[in-house]
Amino acid sequence: EEAMTKADTPLPRGLPPMQDEEIRNLIERSLAGDSGKASSTVFKGIKDFEHFLSQAVERAKGLPLYAKHLAEDLKVGEYQAGKKTSFDLPAGLQEYHQDLFVRMASGDLDMVRTQLLTLFAVANEPLAFHEIRDFLLHRKLIPLDSKNQLLKSAIQSLAPLVSTAPDPEEEVGYLFYHPALREHALQTPDLEASVSLTKDAFVELALKKAPPASLVNYLIRSGVYHLIDSERDKEARDLLLNPHHLFQMHAQGIQLPELLGYWTRLGGEEKAQPYLEVLDHDLDQESFPQIDLICQLVQKAGWSNLSGNLSRKSLSFYFNFLGPAHPKVVLSWLNLSDLPDCTKSFSSRNETQAMAKGSELRSQGEFLEKVDPVAFEKEVGIPYSRAIEIEEALKAGIQ
Repeated sequence: EEAMTKADTPLPRGLPPMQDEEIRNLIERSLAGDSGKASSTVFKGIKDFEHFLSQAVERAKGLPLYAKHLAEDLKVGEYQAGKKTSFDLPAGLQEYHQDLFVRMASGDLDMVRTQLLTLFAVANEPLAFHEIRDFLLHRKLIPLDSKNQLLKSAIQSLAPLVSTAPDPEEEVGYLFYHPALREHALQTPDLEASVSLTKDAFVELALKKAPPASLVNYLIRSGVYHLIDSERDKEARDLLLNPHHLFQMHAQGIQLPELLGYWTRLGGEEKAQPYLEVLDHDLDQESFPQIDLICQLVQKAGWSNLSGNLSRKSLSFYFNFLGPAHPKVVLSWLNLSDLPDCTKSFSSRNETQAMAKGSELRSQGEFLEKVDPVAFEKEVGIPYSRAIEIEEALKAGIQ
């Protein structure tokens, strides 16, 4: 991790612009497609295509995304006779994005397209068709239609802007073709109100006890993201502090580094102290994976104070619930011995390591009955009387 942190970032300013000739070739290849030759309809109504192409190359400023948008427009006849000329070519990529968005703006179809644009901008991952449908149905923005014709037409009409990719559940998901489109949608004043309302809708769903079934997994994975995005930090912390929700997030593929990234934004170790209270509740074996995940999270974060207190508490819990010979107790002792302040409860690091050794030997069937104190001390490393004293303290809940 340290090496990755110190490594130089290749091309920190992104890829360099393409040469004019490369942009020209890209447009021509896109128009030709698989056939190797552009359809005659592409050029219909363009009196001087060479001049038109030169103007387009100049305005693309080396950006291939501009060339991609232009090729798509030419294919659908946007620059045919009676429509646009080279004078109407957008002056740059930002202007092209604005032009594309403005085209999608009146009537039922255009209303749904506007909602789709803001949805793709705000969503944290590709969204499957049924997730899009149920999100818009929940907001009463589309009619309940078994054929979903309006929504299908709206998505299809956004083809120049939208592509597909697998979502985390391996379904076909929809998202913007390029991150620049997402940034434009989030920043353009024309969509400011719609973006704000879409963010509010995601916040509402993230806090809802019974959201639409098709959105449950998405909200488990991304609910905290949307709360933080809308500056609802308290609610985001509450979700992360809920052991069941935290475990569900991890089960849905949210790994420890991403969870720690959220905690960095939400106040770190100080705000994560309530994790200690988890072990004060009535727990059963189904809670073990949740406890283990919380312990892994705080250890990965390097929160030494919280990690130490949590390790001592979890050791006491597992010892009393499972008995001294259980592998989880062995692991708890080992985790405690690795902590910088492991001597907070016991006289030395060697003592915690010895208790781990004693627990491990017991898990193998040794020193369970009629313990020979001399043999115990020789094998384990501390007097048997001291081990009993430590275990009695654990039984009493003394950490």
